[in-house]
Amino acid sequence: MSSSRHLANYNTAISKCGRSRWRDAVKILQGLLDQALQVNIVTYNAASSVLLRHQHWALALRVVAECQGLLLRADVITLNAAIRACNAAESPLSRW
Repeated sequence: MSSSRHLANYNTAISKCGRSRWRDAVKILQGLLDQALQVNIVTYNAASSVLLRHQHWALALRVVAECQGLLLRADVITLNAAIRACNAAESPLSRW
């Protein structure tokens, strides 16, 4: 299996974890990094989307910052995730 197909499977797994198991999504991402597997912006977008769905704004921002630190080129999805996380963190409801 090609490495891009392999990564696509991991990206799909991360996205599917978001429905109920955000911690599993984080573990998959961390596992990819621990194994020094090549990740891409789609991987980070999937993880940040999962975290935002479960209202973990600080972790979502950390994921966005990490992809920038790896010199991955942010796209509209990445930037939207960062904006949504910042907006949610400032919301009075985020303090509950």
